[in-house]
Amino acid sequence: RIREAFRLFFEGAAKLLKPEGRRFQCEATASEFSASLSGRLAGDNLEVPKVFKFYYTDPQGNPELSLAASRLIVETYGGWLNATEESDKVSLRLSLPLGEE
Repeated sequence: RIREAFRLFFEGAAKLLKPEGRRFQCEATASEFSASLSGRLAGDNLEVPKVFKFYYTDPQGNPELSLAASRLIVETYGGWLNATEESDKVSLRLSLPLGEE
């Protein structure tokens, strides 16, 4: 399931962020692994907190559940997935604990 969470995370982020200028970063410590993607939003009218909701639809009206499903899987395993906005850039970060909980 964790592989599925990562697949959904990258799938959802690819739809949310413009390809040009997109940046990926990963980090690992003794206690956690995290991956983050940042860049500019692909759409003008996106409300970032809503992309994690199961009722979210893309600008064309299609249901987009990848980030919501990824967040649910990650939280099941004690991790977290969130988004932060700074001026015109958005960062999505997925973090999972390493070792036993």
